[in-house]
Amino acid sequence: MNLPIGVYGLIIGVCALVALASGAWLVLRARDIARLTSKPDNAITTGRARKPPADKVAVRVMLAIMILSSIIALGLFAAIAAGAIDSSDTRTDPYAQRP
Repeated sequence: MNLPIGVYGLIIGVCALVALASGAWLVLRARDIARLTSKPDNAITTGRARKPPADKVAVRVMLAIMILSSIIALGLFAAIAAGAIDSSDTRTDPYAQRP
């Protein structure tokens, strides 16, 4: 892909912010995650809910969003760090530092 160098950082930043936001939502809804994964033979049970529980679909969607955004951000970062993806702008930029 031939994107400007700042776009890769922007994509990684947006994915990281989405992962942090969905992770914070999941931490605040930890009882709903426990309720989603509970089985009758669990030693730990969910406590009394102080706020209305979130829908199971919403919890699953937030888990998927967090996992996918983390994978995208880390994968893109790893590809850039390994040199598999580079910017075409740095090849012609006279101010870019070259080895």
